[in-house]
Amino acid sequence: MRTGVMRGRLREFDLGQVLQVVGIGRQYTGVEILDESAVLGTIFVKSGKVVAVEANGKQGREALFDLFRRSDGNFAV
Repeated sequence: MRTGVMRGRLREFDLGQVLQVVGIGRQYTGVEILDESAVLGTIFVKSGKVVAVEANGKQGREALFDLFRRSDGNFAV
């Protein structure tokens, strides 16, 4: 079951800050990056470590770099 715990705008909190906050917990957590109409990508974190990333048909490091380049849009944890 998915339960949202935090949402915001990337203009107010950059992705690095969001991952630092999420990384404090030990749970397996997904951080979705969204535009106005769709999920652009998801970063999966467990115990402070990024364990998987998916974005625009890409995975891994390439997908992570694509998501970090974004400064607009929203995030949901």
